[in-house]
Amino acid sequence: MQSGNKSNFARQAEKLAKNWLKNKGFKIITTNFRTRIGEIDIIAFRKGEIHFIEVKARRSSEYGSPQEAVNKRKLATILRVSQFFLKKFPEYKNFDLKYDFLGISFKDRINYEFIPDIVL
Repeated sequence: MQSGNKSNFARQAEKLAKNWLKNKGFKIITTNFRTRIGEIDIIAFRKGEIHFIEVKARRSSEYGSPQEAVNKRKLATILRVSQFFLKKFPEYKNFDLKYDFLGISFKDRINYEFIPDIVL
């Protein structure tokens, strides 16, 4: 992964995340779904379920692991934003909902850690 500014790193990490999820059978509905409340990184569909996925990437462990960046406040924001998404796109409201985490870390190689059903 190239070094560079934060937004370039984030775009590259998002691309890796989308590709990883597609390879695992997810169909991406949208990315970076923003409201005034907050944002959900990726919203995807797989096996009759809508997944709201928080993605965090780290170049090193200097600031902790990717999953350490997700706290209760962030989880509450994801839940509120997902409710807004379902109001805006009611065609998705009858599917089972999942809240997941995808961490990407870069050490000697790219490592992915997918945690389904994060606790809200």
